[in-house]
Amino acid sequence: MCDINTRIQSLVNNGVLLSTGGDVDYGLSLRLENFQCSTIDLISLHDYTMDEDYSRRKFQEAIRLAQQYGKRVYVEEFGDRGDTQMAQALNIIRAAAHQQGLPWLVWQIVPNARSGDYEFFTNDRTAWTAFEHQAYWAQMSPSPFQWSEIWN
Repeated sequence: MCDINTRIQSLVNNGVLLSTGGDVDYGLSLRLENFQCSTIDLISLHDYTMDEDYSRRKFQEAIRLAQQYGKRVYVEEFGDRGDTQMAQALNIIRAAAHQQGLPWLVWQIVPNARSGDYEFFTNDRTAWTAFEHQAYWAQMSPSPFQWSEIWN
């Protein structure tokens, strides 16, 4: 990851922040070498767990490492299959993110739902309601990091 980001930085070198991007689980997202790499600015947390306590512990670990190594952390890929399950994932994982002040994003929004997929679908009303609710409350969660590129 560090070698790739070092190469990318040499090509763009214009202030673009470089991220680890998605990964399989928190274990890979929290690899120490990601935090130690000078060309990685942002650490992305990615997991499909529905365990709020486990996620909270991993978010706390990520914040500690990010502060130690001068990085910032955000939560991206997460979820479950189906409308109700995706809504549950939004509510569980986002609640843990809000409590830690971590920003989050939905990695992909598509218009055609397929029941076995993890994508976020525009026609899943229960999930959209949860998304709207969590997005509203996210703006009220103080972050341990500065995001001056987004908010002043």
